[in-house]
Amino acid sequence: MNIINGKEMVDGAFLLNPNIQYEVSTLTDNYTVNKYEDIGKVMVMNAGAVNKTITFPVFAASDVGKLFMFANTGTGRLTIQMGTGDSVADSTAAGTIYSDTDSVATLLLIVVNSNTLLIFGSTGTWTTT
Repeated sequence: MNIINGKEMVDGAFLLNPNIQYEVSTLTDNYTVNKYEDIGKVMVMNAGAVNKTITFPVFAASDVGKLFMFANTGTGRLTIQMGTGDSVADSTAAGTIYSDTDSVATLLLIVVNSNTLLIFGSTGTWTTT
């Protein structure tokens, strides 16, 4: 097991550990994910009644196994925008996944190859484009 940025990693994959408290980043405006510093953080967006976007950078093979966690606590749409050439679940390349029908929605995404993120877990309704 390796420790990277204070987080447990096995073969580059972040482990969900029910016995620890995860760092929470509270976001109130559009945000660009840092694929090195935001691993394993819970990024909480209070979109209020205003639409907000979280943007991912382009991923590489060395990013496989990284897990990113999101929560939308507002009534506005939270859109997660993929980087050029990357997709999330069944989205198009450089596609999106969004939630706008729930006042609380959560999403865990895991990088499974150099251009694909899959849904590792979620609550609420998420739609890909």
